[in-house]
Formats: sequence, C-alpha cells, structure tokens
Amino acid sequence: IVDLQALIDNLIQAASIEAGRFKVNAHPVQLDAIITDAVNTIEPLITKHQLRLIQPKEVQSFRVMADQRRTSQALINLLSNAIKHSPEGGQVQLRTLILGRDVMIEVEDEGQGISPERQKQLFNRFIQSGDGNSQEQTGLGLGLSVVKAIIEAHSGKVGYKESDHGGAIFWFTLPMVP
Repeated sequence: IVDLQALIDNLIQAASIEAGRFKVNAHPVQLDAIITDAVNTIEPLITKHQLRLIQPKEVQSFRVMADQRRTSQALINLLSNAIKHSPEGGQVQLRTLILGRDVMIEVEDEGQGISPERQKQLFNRFIQSGDGNSQEQTGLGLGLSVVKAIIEAHSGKVGYKESDHGGAIFWFTLPMVP
C-alpha cells in the first residue's frame, strides 16, 4: 500500500509540475515532525524488507522553512528508494547535519551504488535510481524528479554521493528558521 500511495502521490505531483501549478506552502515547521511523518509512513516497508532504520537519537527540535506534507513526501521517496536497493536484513541510515543556515538530510542505503553514467540523469523524469540490474525496478522513475522539484521550490538543494561502502547517499537541504 505504501508503494502504491507513493506512486499515486508522485503522479499527482509530476502532473502538477508539468502543468506549472506546483507550489509549496513553506512556513516554520519542526524538522522532527517531517522526519516522524516520513518514518511512520515508510515503517511497513522497512519491516517487510527486514531492514533496520538508523536515525538520529536526539529529537531534531530546530525549525525549518518547509511545506511539511510535501517535504515528508520527498523524504518518503528517498527512504523508499533506499529500501528498494538495500539487501534484506541490511540497514538504511537517516542523518541530519547543520550546514550554516541550512539543514542537510541524508538517506544512505547498502545497495550497489549508481554507475557514473546514470548519476548524471538521476533527477530527470522517468529515470530509475538503480543500477538497471535490480529485481525490484518498480515505479515510473518519477520519485527523484519530484524530490528535486519539491526541494528546489523550498530554495534547497538536492544531490547524490557514493557512500564509503559502495551504497548510495541521497541528500537535500532546507533553510533553517533563524
């Protein structure tokens, strides 16, 4: 059900972006509320794939300028991708880092990583984040393009880097409330 709902949400957002009607309603919101929404939504997938979600132990009590619903959707998309590409019994890590006036949210998986050729197209529509060999290539390849649109509408940045153990780390930034 989580996969189906995420697919529907991404289709709606992609259509809204395409039609030029995509907007965010950013206001001060607790970062912890965004993280909690996303983690609660994705928990059944974590359990289904027998993964562990490693997340910050302390409450992320600072505020960011964000549309809570849309930002949670962006985080759900990244967590869902990490779950798809992590081996059963592995772990997905969720981290937050303060970078000056922004907060960076990172999602790391234990998958195979992404080839350099695919990295250049990751945030384009209809491109899937896997290496092309994954058995779980579900979805339409809209998730990362939706993440990019949501985060950039918040004046944030989005990106990818390889983890030290070969998996993928997707990240985005949001402005903190002074």
